[in-house]
Amino acid sequence: MMGAVARAVSIARPPKCARIPRMNRLALLTIVLTIAGCGTPPNEVVPLRDGTFRARMYDQAIVYCQKDGLTASMLGKAPAESGVLFSCK
Repeated sequence: MMGAVARAVSIARPPKCARIPRMNRLALLTIVLTIAGCGTPPNEVVPLRDGTFRARMYDQAIVYCQKDGLTASMLGKAPAESGVLFSCK
């Protein structure tokens, strides 16, 4: 009878390979968050409204328009001085 109870208890426990120590979980979480952060380009050109774009720097605006054979027209500073507003003509 004790053998059946012991088997039932051992079946209920997850195998040792399925257990992840706390330190390994923290390391795994750190690695995943680092990879996710690296996947987001910090200096991208963002489309806004009516053909207007926002870029961090003037150079990015010029390169963005030149790849389509257009000229960048600077419209001023972006809200909260987070870059420049421009359009491609």
